[in-house]
Amino acid sequence: MARSCRGLRLQRAARMIAAALRILQLVHGLPPDRAGGTETYAWQLSRALAARGHEVEVLAATKDLARADLSLASVEREGVLVHSLANNLLHEDFRSTWDDPRVAAALAGFVRERDFHLVHVQHLIHLGSALPGLWKARGAQVAMTLHDYWSVCARHGQRLRPDGGLCTEVETSRCGSCLLDFAHNQGRLERRVLPLARVLKRATGLDIAPAARRAKAFLARHPSAPRGAKGGAMIGAEDAARAAALARQVVERNTALRERLGASVARFFAPSRFLLERAVVDGGLPRERIEHLPFGIDLPPVAPRAERAPGAPIVVGFLGARIRAKGPDLLLRAWAALDGEARARGELRLRGSDQSEAAYQAELRSLARATGARLEGALSRAGVAAFLAECDLLVVPSRWWENAPLVVQEARAARVPLLVAGHGGLAEFVEPGVDGWHFAPGSIEDLRAALARVLSGELDTKRLAPRPVPPFAWHVDQLEARYRDLVAGRLAR
Repeated sequence: MARSCRGLRLQRAARMIAAALRILQLVHGLPPDRAGGTETYAWQLSRALAARGHEVEVLAATKDLARADLSLASVEREGVLVHSLANNLLHEDFRSTWDDPRVAAALAGFVRERDFHLVHVQHLIHLGSALPGLWKARGAQVAMTLHDYWSVCARHGQRLRPDGGLCTEVETSRCGSCLLDFAHNQGRLERRVLPLARVLKRATGLDIAPAARRAKAFLARHPSAPRGAKGGAMIGAEDAARAAALARQVVERNTALRERLGASVARFFAPSRFLLERAVVDGGLPRERIEHLPFGIDLPPVAPRAERAPGAPIVVGFLGARIRAKGPDLLLRAWAALDGEARARGELRLRGSDQSEAAYQAELRSLARATGARLEGALSRAGVAAFLAECDLLVVPSRWWENAPLVVQEARAARVPLLVAGHGGLAEFVEPGVDGWHFAPGSIEDLRAALARVLSGELDTKRLAPRPVPPFAWHVDQLEARYRDLVAGRLAR
Protein backbone atom coordinates (compact mmCIF):
# COMPACT_ATOMS: atom_id res chain seq x y z
CA MET A 1 0.00 0.00 0.00
CA ALA A 2 2.82 2.42 0.92
CA ARG A 3 4.52 1.69 -2.40
CA SER A 4 1.24 2.27 -4.24
CA CYS A 5 0.62 5.63 -2.52
CA ARG A 6 4.18 6.69 -3.25
CA GLY A 7 3.66 5.78 -6.88
CA LEU A 8 0.49 7.89 -7.08
CA ARG A 9 2.28 10.83 -5.54
CA LEU A 10 5.11 10.53 -8.06
CA GLN A 11 2.60 10.33 -10.92
CA ARG A 12 0.82 13.47 -9.70
CA ALA A 13 4.14 15.29 -9.34
CA ALA A 14 5.16 14.24 -12.84
CA ARG A 15 1.87 15.46 -14.27
CA MET A 16 2.25 18.78 -12.46
CA ILE A 17 5.76 19.26 -13.83
CA ALA A 18 4.67 18.28 -17.33
CA ALA A 19 1.78 20.71 -17.12
CA ALA A 20 3.85 23.58 -15.73
CA LEU A 21 3.80 26.71 -17.84
CA ARG A 22 6.62 29.17 -18.34
CA ILE A 23 4.99 32.51 -17.58
CA LEU A 24 6.29 36.08 -17.71
CA GLN A 25 4.48 38.95 -16.01
CA LEU A 26 5.15 42.48 -17.31
CA VAL A 27 4.48 45.32 -14.88
CA HIS A 28 5.73 48.85 -14.18
CA GLY A 29 6.80 48.12 -10.62
CA LEU A 30 6.58 45.77 -7.66
CA PRO A 31 6.19 46.09 -3.89
CA PRO A 32 7.78 47.29 -1.71
CA ASP A 33 9.11 50.00 -4.06
CA ARG A 34 5.71 50.53 -5.66
CA ALA A 35 2.68 49.34 -3.73
CA GLY A 36 -0.28 50.45 -5.85
CA GLY A 37 -3.12 48.12 -6.72
CA THR A 38 -1.69 46.95 -10.06
CA GLU A 39 1.76 46.30 -8.63
CA THR A 40 0.38 44.48 -5.58
CA TYR A 41 -1.87 42.35 -7.76
CA ALA A 42 0.94 41.43 -10.16
CA TRP A 43 3.18 40.30 -7.31
CA GLN A 44 0.42 38.37 -5.55
CA LEU A 45 -0.50 36.61 -8.80
CA SER A 46 3.12 35.76 -9.60
CA ARG A 47 3.66 34.17 -6.18
CA ALA A 48 0.42 32.20 -6.42
CA LEU A 49 1.29 30.83 -9.86
CA ALA A 50 4.79 29.86 -8.71
CA ALA A 51 3.28 28.05 -5.72
CA ARG A 52 1.24 25.96 -8.18
CA GLY A 53 4.38 24.69 -9.87
CA HIS A 54 4.64 27.09 -12.80
CA GLU A 55 7.94 28.69 -13.82
CA VAL A 56 7.18 32.35 -13.20
CA GLU A 57 9.32 35.35 -14.02
CA VAL A 58 8.53 39.04 -13.71
CA LEU A 59 9.97 41.89 -15.72
CA ALA A 60 9.35 45.10 -13.79
CA ALA A 61 10.52 48.67 -14.23
CA THR A 62 12.05 50.55 -11.35
CA LYS A 63 13.22 54.11 -10.90
CA ASP A 64 16.61 53.94 -9.19
CA LEU A 65 18.99 56.91 -9.50
CA ALA A 66 21.81 54.80 -8.04
CA ARG A 67 21.69 52.28 -10.91
CA ALA A 68 22.90 52.71 -14.47
CA ASP A 69 19.95 53.73 -16.59
CA LEU A 70 18.34 50.79 -18.43
CA SER A 71 20.49 48.26 -16.58
CA LEU A 72 18.86 44.90 -15.82
CA ALA A 73 19.22 43.12 -12.48
CA SER A 74 17.76 39.73 -11.53
CA VAL A 75 16.97 38.16 -8.17
CA GLU A 76 14.82 35.28 -6.98
CA ARG A 77 12.06 36.24 -4.57
CA GLU A 78 9.76 33.64 -3.02
CA GLY A 79 10.08 31.23 -5.94
CA VAL A 80 9.73 33.97 -8.59
CA LEU A 81 12.63 35.17 -10.75
CA VAL A 82 12.33 38.96 -10.81
CA HIS A 83 14.12 41.06 -13.42
CA SER A 84 14.15 44.80 -12.72
CA LEU A 85 14.85 47.31 -15.48
CA ALA A 86 16.17 50.60 -14.13
CA ASN A 87 14.25 53.19 -16.12
CA ASN A 88 15.09 56.63 -14.79
CA LEU A 89 12.78 58.35 -17.31
CA LEU A 90 15.55 60.00 -19.33
CA HIS A 91 13.24 60.24 -22.31
CA GLU A 92 14.50 62.05 -25.38
CA ASP A 93 11.01 63.04 -26.50
CA PHE A 94 7.32 62.38 -25.88
CA ARG A 95 7.28 59.28 -28.10
CA SER A 96 9.85 57.66 -25.82
CA THR A 97 7.27 57.60 -23.01
CA TRP A 98 5.45 54.78 -24.81
CA ASP A 99 7.89 53.57 -27.49
CA ASP A 100 11.47 54.06 -26.33
CA PRO A 101 14.03 52.48 -28.69
CA ARG A 102 16.58 52.57 -25.87
CA VAL A 103 14.38 50.27 -23.76
CA ALA A 104 13.87 47.90 -26.69
CA ALA A 105 17.64 47.78 -27.27
CA ALA A 106 18.35 47.20 -23.57
CA LEU A 107 15.92 44.27 -23.49
CA ALA A 108 16.81 42.76 -26.89
CA GLY A 109 19.09 40.10 -25.40
CA PHE A 110 16.61 39.28 -22.64
CA VAL A 111 13.86 38.72 -25.23
CA ARG A 112 16.10 36.55 -27.40
CA GLU A 113 17.33 34.38 -24.55
CA ARG A 114 14.06 33.66 -22.74
CA ASP A 115 11.16 31.61 -24.05
CA PHE A 116 7.75 31.62 -22.41
CA HIS A 117 4.50 29.83 -23.07
CA LEU A 118 2.59 32.93 -22.03
CA VAL A 119 3.33 36.59 -21.38
CA HIS A 120 0.80 38.39 -19.18
CA VAL A 121 0.90 42.16 -19.51
CA GLN A 122 -0.17 44.01 -16.36
CA HIS A 123 1.14 47.40 -17.48
CA LEU A 124 3.53 48.72 -20.13
CA ILE A 125 4.26 52.15 -18.74
CA HIS A 126 8.07 52.52 -18.38
CA LEU A 127 8.50 49.29 -20.39
CA GLY A 128 7.18 50.35 -23.79
CA SER A 129 4.55 49.05 -26.16
CA ALA A 130 6.89 46.98 -28.34
CA LEU A 131 7.38 44.10 -25.89
CA PRO A 132 4.09 42.17 -26.46
CA GLY A 133 4.75 42.02 -30.21
CA LEU A 134 8.34 40.88 -29.70
CA TRP A 135 7.26 37.95 -27.55
CA LYS A 136 4.40 37.07 -29.85
CA ALA A 137 6.94 36.86 -32.67
CA ARG A 138 8.87 34.35 -30.55
CA GLY A 139 5.80 32.14 -30.23
CA ALA A 140 4.46 33.16 -26.85
CA GLN A 141 0.77 33.73 -26.27
CA VAL A 142 0.08 37.21 -24.90
CA ALA A 143 -2.68 38.16 -22.45
CA MET A 144 -3.29 41.55 -20.88
CA THR A 145 -5.23 42.78 -17.87
CA LEU A 146 -6.68 46.25 -18.31
CA HIS A 147 -6.05 48.21 -15.12
CA ASP A 148 -6.68 51.79 -16.28
CA TYR A 149 -7.01 53.99 -19.39
CA TRP A 150 -3.34 54.21 -20.38
CA SER A 151 -3.96 53.32 -24.02
CA VAL A 152 -5.95 56.55 -24.48
CA CYS A 153 -4.54 58.81 -21.75
CA ALA A 154 -0.87 59.73 -21.47
CA ARG A 155 -1.40 61.25 -17.99
CA HIS A 156 -0.77 57.86 -16.34
CA GLY A 157 -4.07 56.53 -17.72
CA GLN A 158 -6.21 58.40 -15.18
CA ARG A 159 -8.10 60.69 -17.54
CA LEU A 160 -7.79 63.66 -15.22
CA ARG A 161 -7.19 67.17 -16.46
CA PRO A 162 -4.56 69.40 -14.79
CA ASP A 163 -7.29 71.06 -12.70
CA GLY A 164 -8.36 67.65 -11.37
CA GLY A 165 -11.52 67.49 -13.49
CA LEU A 166 -12.49 64.20 -15.10
CA CYS A 167 -12.01 63.77 -18.85
CA THR A 168 -15.27 62.01 -19.69
CA GLU A 169 -14.71 62.08 -23.46
CA VAL A 170 -11.40 61.52 -25.18
CA GLU A 171 -10.86 64.51 -27.44
CA THR A 172 -7.28 64.36 -28.66
CA SER A 173 -7.44 67.99 -29.78
CA ARG A 174 -7.47 68.93 -26.08
CA CYS A 175 -4.78 66.45 -25.01
CA GLY A 176 -1.91 68.71 -26.05
CA SER A 177 -2.82 71.51 -23.65
CA CYS A 178 -3.56 68.91 -20.95
CA LEU A 179 -0.02 67.53 -21.27
CA LEU A 180 1.79 70.89 -21.24
CA ASP A 181 2.39 70.76 -17.48
CA PHE A 182 2.72 66.98 -17.19
CA ALA A 183 6.22 65.91 -16.12
CA HIS A 184 6.86 62.77 -18.15
CA ASN A 185 10.63 63.19 -18.02
CA GLN A 186 13.38 63.62 -15.44
CA GLY A 187 14.17 67.20 -14.58
CA ARG A 188 17.58 68.88 -14.63
CA LEU A 189 18.21 68.19 -10.93
CA GLU A 190 17.77 64.42 -11.27
CA ARG A 191 19.91 64.30 -14.43
CA ARG A 192 22.72 66.10 -12.62
CA VAL A 193 22.45 63.82 -9.59
CA LEU A 194 22.50 60.53 -11.53
CA PRO A 195 26.28 60.16 -12.09
CA LEU A 196 27.10 61.19 -8.51
CA ALA A 197 24.43 58.84 -7.11
CA ARG A 198 25.90 55.86 -8.95
CA VAL A 199 29.49 56.60 -7.90
CA LEU A 200 28.58 57.05 -4.24
CA LYS A 201 26.40 53.94 -4.14
CA ARG A 202 29.14 51.76 -5.61
CA ALA A 203 31.95 53.23 -3.50
CA THR A 204 30.25 53.64 -0.13
CA GLY A 205 26.82 52.03 -0.31
CA LEU A 206 25.28 55.45 0.38
CA ASP A 207 22.08 56.04 -1.56
CA ILE A 208 21.49 59.77 -2.13
CA ALA A 209 18.38 59.21 -4.25
CA PRO A 210 16.08 59.88 -1.24
CA ALA A 211 17.90 63.17 -0.66
CA ALA A 212 17.39 64.08 -4.31
CA ARG A 213 13.69 63.36 -3.97
CA ARG A 214 13.51 65.54 -0.85
CA ALA A 215 15.24 68.36 -2.72
CA LYS A 216 12.76 68.02 -5.57
CA ALA A 217 9.90 68.11 -3.06
CA PHE A 218 11.38 71.27 -1.50
CA LEU A 219 11.51 72.95 -4.89
CA ALA A 220 7.90 71.97 -5.51
CA ARG A 221 6.86 73.62 -2.24
CA HIS A 222 9.06 76.69 -2.85
CA PRO A 223 8.82 77.56 -6.51
CA SER A 224 10.87 80.72 -6.03
CA ALA A 225 13.87 78.74 -4.79
CA PRO A 226 16.89 78.65 -7.16
CA ARG A 227 16.61 75.84 -9.72
CA GLY A 228 19.82 76.24 -11.66
CA ALA A 229 17.88 76.84 -14.83
CA LYS A 230 16.23 79.67 -16.61
CA GLY A 231 12.89 80.32 -14.96
CA GLY A 232 9.64 81.69 -16.27
CA ALA A 233 6.73 80.11 -18.06
CA MET A 234 6.22 80.05 -21.78
CA ILE A 235 3.81 82.60 -23.16
CA GLY A 236 0.67 82.16 -25.24
CA ALA A 237 1.84 81.60 -28.83
CA GLU A 238 4.66 79.29 -27.77
CA ASP A 239 2.30 77.29 -25.55
CA ALA A 240 -0.26 77.00 -28.33
CA ALA A 241 2.32 75.69 -30.79
CA ARG A 242 3.65 73.16 -28.31
CA ALA A 243 0.13 72.02 -27.40
CA ALA A 244 -0.75 71.51 -31.06
CA ALA A 245 2.39 69.45 -31.59
CA LEU A 246 1.63 67.34 -28.51
CA ALA A 247 -1.96 66.78 -29.70
CA ARG A 248 -0.65 65.37 -33.00
CA GLN A 249 1.72 63.10 -31.11
CA VAL A 250 -1.14 61.87 -28.89
CA VAL A 251 -3.11 60.84 -31.98
CA GLU A 252 -0.05 58.95 -33.21
CA ARG A 253 0.43 57.37 -29.78
CA ASN A 254 -3.16 56.23 -29.28
CA THR A 255 -3.41 54.86 -32.81
CA ALA A 256 -0.16 52.93 -32.46
CA LEU A 257 -1.12 51.51 -29.06
CA ARG A 258 -4.51 50.37 -30.35
CA GLU A 259 -2.91 48.70 -33.37
CA ARG A 260 -0.03 47.11 -31.45
CA LEU A 261 -2.19 45.73 -28.67
CA GLY A 262 -4.83 44.53 -31.11
CA ALA A 263 -2.20 42.70 -33.15
CA SER A 264 -0.29 41.08 -30.30
CA VAL A 265 -2.72 40.41 -27.42
CA ALA A 266 -4.81 37.28 -27.79
CA ARG A 267 -6.97 37.90 -24.71
CA PHE A 268 -7.76 40.96 -22.62
CA PHE A 269 -9.15 40.74 -19.10
CA ALA A 270 -11.27 43.57 -17.71
CA PRO A 271 -11.88 43.42 -13.93
CA SER A 272 -14.91 45.71 -14.25
CA ARG A 273 -17.66 45.93 -16.85
CA PHE A 274 -17.23 49.69 -16.84
CA LEU A 275 -13.61 49.47 -17.96
CA LEU A 276 -14.48 46.83 -20.56
CA GLU A 277 -16.94 49.23 -22.18
CA ARG A 278 -14.49 52.12 -22.10
CA ALA A 279 -11.76 49.94 -23.63
CA VAL A 280 -14.03 49.25 -26.59
CA VAL A 281 -15.69 52.65 -27.03
CA ASP A 282 -12.70 54.87 -26.27
CA GLY A 283 -9.75 52.53 -26.76
CA GLY A 284 -10.95 50.78 -29.90
CA LEU A 285 -9.96 47.34 -28.61
CA PRO A 286 -11.77 44.30 -30.05
CA ARG A 287 -14.78 43.50 -27.87
CA GLU A 288 -14.73 39.81 -28.83
CA ARG A 289 -11.30 39.44 -27.24
CA ILE A 290 -12.08 41.19 -23.96
CA GLU A 291 -13.45 39.15 -21.08
CA HIS A 292 -14.90 40.47 -17.85
CA LEU A 293 -12.94 38.64 -15.13
CA PRO A 294 -13.32 39.99 -11.57
CA PHE A 295 -10.40 40.00 -9.18
CA GLY A 296 -10.32 37.96 -6.01
CA ILE A 297 -9.02 38.99 -2.62
CA ASP A 298 -7.52 37.39 0.45
CA LEU A 299 -6.94 39.29 3.66
CA PRO A 300 -4.83 38.04 6.58
CA PRO A 301 -7.13 36.81 9.37
CA VAL A 302 -7.87 39.29 12.14
CA ALA A 303 -9.95 39.09 15.27
CA PRO A 304 -13.65 39.89 14.76
CA ARG A 305 -14.45 43.57 15.17
CA ALA A 306 -15.58 44.39 18.65
CA GLU A 307 -19.00 45.94 19.08
CA ARG A 308 -18.63 49.71 19.31
CA ALA A 309 -19.28 50.89 22.84
CA PRO A 310 -22.15 53.37 23.32
CA GLY A 311 -20.86 56.87 22.75
CA ALA A 312 -17.60 55.69 21.17
CA PRO A 313 -16.58 57.70 18.09
CA ILE A 314 -17.51 56.40 14.65
CA VAL A 315 -14.19 55.71 12.93
CA VAL A 316 -14.16 56.96 9.34
CA GLY A 317 -11.18 55.80 7.32
CA PHE A 318 -9.36 56.47 4.06
CA LEU A 319 -6.89 53.92 2.70
CA GLY A 320 -4.63 54.43 -0.29
CA ALA A 321 -1.94 56.62 -1.78
CA ARG A 322 -2.56 60.19 -0.71
CA ILE A 323 -2.56 61.69 -4.19
CA ARG A 324 -4.97 64.15 -5.81
CA ALA A 325 -6.49 61.51 -8.09
CA LYS A 326 -7.62 59.58 -5.00
CA GLY A 327 -9.31 62.67 -3.54
CA PRO A 328 -8.24 62.66 0.14
CA ASP A 329 -8.47 66.47 0.11
CA LEU A 330 -12.17 66.17 -0.76
CA LEU A 331 -12.69 64.04 2.33
CA LEU A 332 -10.75 66.44 4.55
CA ARG A 333 -12.67 69.44 3.20
CA ALA A 334 -16.00 67.67 3.69
CA TRP A 335 -14.95 66.78 7.24
CA ALA A 336 -14.02 70.41 7.89
CA ALA A 337 -17.45 71.50 6.61
CA LEU A 338 -19.24 69.41 9.27
CA ASP A 339 -20.40 71.25 12.35
CA GLY A 340 -18.32 70.71 15.47
CA GLU A 341 -20.95 68.53 17.13
CA ALA A 342 -21.01 66.11 14.18
CA ARG A 343 -17.20 65.89 14.05
CA ALA A 344 -17.12 65.17 17.80
CA ARG A 345 -19.12 61.98 17.15
CA GLY A 346 -16.47 60.67 14.78
CA GLU A 347 -12.79 60.17 14.19
CA LEU A 348 -11.15 60.57 10.75
CA ARG A 349 -8.03 58.55 9.94
CA LEU A 350 -6.20 58.55 6.60
CA ARG A 351 -3.66 55.79 5.92
CA GLY A 352 -1.36 55.61 2.91
CA SER A 353 1.84 56.73 1.28
CA ASP A 354 2.72 60.42 1.10
CA GLN A 355 5.75 60.05 -1.19
CA SER A 356 4.25 61.78 -4.24
CA GLU A 357 2.99 65.27 -5.03
CA ALA A 358 4.91 67.16 -2.35
CA ALA A 359 2.90 70.38 -2.59
CA TYR A 360 -0.32 68.39 -2.30
CA GLN A 361 0.99 66.65 0.84
CA ALA A 362 1.55 70.04 2.45
CA GLU A 363 -2.04 70.95 1.58
CA LEU A 364 -3.32 67.74 3.19
CA ARG A 365 -1.31 68.31 6.35
CA SER A 366 -2.76 71.80 6.68
CA LEU A 367 -6.32 70.52 6.22
CA ALA A 368 -5.77 67.72 8.73
CA ARG A 369 -4.42 70.08 11.38
CA ALA A 370 -7.45 72.31 11.01
CA THR A 371 -9.89 69.49 11.72
CA GLY A 372 -7.98 67.11 14.00
CA ALA A 373 -7.90 64.38 11.35
CA ARG A 374 -5.05 61.88 11.58
CA LEU A 375 -2.65 61.39 8.66
CA GLU A 376 -0.90 58.06 9.07
CA GLY A 377 1.59 56.10 6.97
CA ALA A 378 1.37 53.25 4.51
CA LEU A 379 0.52 49.75 5.71
CA SER A 380 1.64 46.18 5.14
CA ARG A 381 -0.92 43.62 3.97
CA ALA A 382 -1.44 42.49 7.56
CA GLY A 383 -1.69 46.12 8.61
CA VAL A 384 -4.44 46.74 6.05
CA ALA A 385 -6.61 44.06 7.59
CA ALA A 386 -6.00 45.41 11.09
CA PHE A 387 -6.83 48.98 10.04
CA LEU A 388 -10.06 47.91 8.34
CA ALA A 389 -11.07 46.05 11.50
CA GLU A 390 -10.91 49.40 13.34
CA CYS A 391 -13.05 51.29 10.81
CA ASP A 392 -16.82 51.72 10.88
CA LEU A 393 -16.85 53.32 7.43
CA LEU A 394 -14.30 53.54 4.62
CA VAL A 395 -14.51 56.52 2.25
CA VAL A 396 -13.20 56.28 -1.33
CA PRO A 397 -13.57 59.77 -2.86
CA SER A 398 -11.53 59.22 -6.05
CA ARG A 399 -11.71 61.86 -8.73
CA TRP A 400 -10.82 59.44 -11.51
CA TRP A 401 -12.83 56.53 -12.90
CA GLU A 402 -11.39 53.76 -10.74
CA ASN A 403 -11.43 50.34 -12.37
CA ALA A 404 -11.74 47.64 -9.68
CA PRO A 405 -9.92 49.25 -6.76
CA LEU A 406 -8.16 46.91 -4.38
CA VAL A 407 -9.28 48.96 -1.38
CA VAL A 408 -12.98 48.39 -2.17
CA GLN A 409 -12.44 44.65 -2.43
CA GLU A 410 -10.47 44.64 0.81
CA ALA A 411 -13.19 46.59 2.60
CA ARG A 412 -15.95 44.28 1.36
CA ALA A 413 -13.89 41.22 2.31
CA ALA A 414 -13.53 42.70 5.81
CA ARG A 415 -17.28 43.57 5.85
CA VAL A 416 -16.58 47.29 6.23
CA PRO A 417 -19.29 49.60 4.81
CA LEU A 418 -18.17 51.98 2.06
CA LEU A 419 -18.98 55.55 1.04
CA VAL A 420 -17.69 56.06 -2.50
CA ALA A 421 -17.76 58.53 -5.37
CA GLY A 422 -20.60 57.23 -7.54
CA HIS A 423 -18.79 56.72 -10.84
CA GLY A 424 -16.62 54.21 -12.71
CA GLY A 425 -15.79 50.94 -11.03
CA LEU A 426 -16.61 52.41 -7.63
CA ALA A 427 -20.29 52.65 -8.52
CA GLU A 428 -20.19 49.16 -10.01
CA PHE A 429 -18.65 47.48 -6.96
CA VAL A 430 -20.61 49.25 -4.23
CA GLU A 431 -24.35 48.58 -4.21
CA PRO A 432 -26.17 51.33 -2.28
CA GLY A 433 -27.85 50.06 0.87
CA VAL A 434 -25.92 46.78 0.73
CA ASP A 435 -22.19 47.51 0.57
CA GLY A 436 -22.49 51.18 1.49
CA TRP A 437 -23.54 54.38 -0.25
CA HIS A 438 -22.59 56.70 -3.13
CA PHE A 439 -22.06 60.45 -3.18
CA ALA A 440 -21.84 62.80 -6.17
CA PRO A 441 -18.27 62.56 -7.55
CA GLY A 442 -16.15 65.57 -6.67
CA SER A 443 -18.88 67.18 -4.55
CA ILE A 444 -17.61 68.26 -1.15
CA GLU A 445 -21.14 69.25 -0.12
CA ASP A 446 -22.67 65.90 -1.04
CA LEU A 447 -19.86 64.07 0.75
CA ARG A 448 -20.34 66.30 3.81
CA ALA A 449 -24.07 65.58 3.83
CA ALA A 450 -23.50 61.83 3.61
CA LEU A 451 -20.95 61.92 6.43
CA ALA A 452 -23.37 63.95 8.56
CA ARG A 453 -26.07 61.32 8.05
CA VAL A 454 -23.64 58.55 9.06
CA LEU A 455 -22.42 60.41 12.15
CA SER A 456 -26.01 61.17 13.22
CA GLY A 457 -27.02 57.52 12.80
CA GLU A 458 -29.51 58.24 10.02
CA LEU A 459 -27.34 56.05 7.81
CA ASP A 460 -26.56 53.13 10.11
CA THR A 461 -23.39 51.26 9.17
CA LYS A 462 -24.40 48.36 11.43
CA ARG A 463 -27.39 47.55 9.25
CA LEU A 464 -25.27 46.95 6.15
CA ALA A 465 -23.95 43.57 5.10
CA PRO A 466 -21.29 44.11 2.41
CA ARG A 467 -21.23 41.32 -0.13
CA PRO A 468 -18.23 38.99 -0.04
CA VAL A 469 -15.73 38.99 -2.89
CA PRO A 470 -14.32 35.85 -4.51
CA PRO A 471 -11.19 34.46 -2.88
CA PHE A 472 -7.92 35.07 -4.68
CA ALA A 473 -7.47 31.33 -5.26
CA TRP A 474 -10.67 31.36 -7.35
CA HIS A 475 -9.27 34.18 -9.48
CA VAL A 476 -6.00 32.28 -10.00
CA ASP A 477 -8.02 29.19 -11.00
CA GLN A 478 -9.80 31.23 -13.67
CA LEU A 479 -6.59 32.72 -15.04
CA GLU A 480 -4.73 29.43 -15.00
CA ALA A 481 -7.51 27.81 -17.04
CA ARG A 482 -7.38 30.63 -19.59
CA TYR A 483 -3.60 30.45 -19.79
CA ARG A 484 -3.85 26.78 -20.68
CA ASP A 485 -6.58 27.43 -23.25
CA LEU A 486 -4.48 30.12 -24.88
CA VAL A 487 -1.38 27.97 -25.01
CA ALA A 488 -3.39 25.05 -26.41
CA GLY A 489 -5.04 27.26 -29.02
CA ARG A 490 -8.52 26.78 -27.59
CA LEU A 491 -9.20 30.53 -27.27
CA ALA A 492 -9.65 31.82 -30.80
CA ARG A 493 -8.44 35.33 -31.67
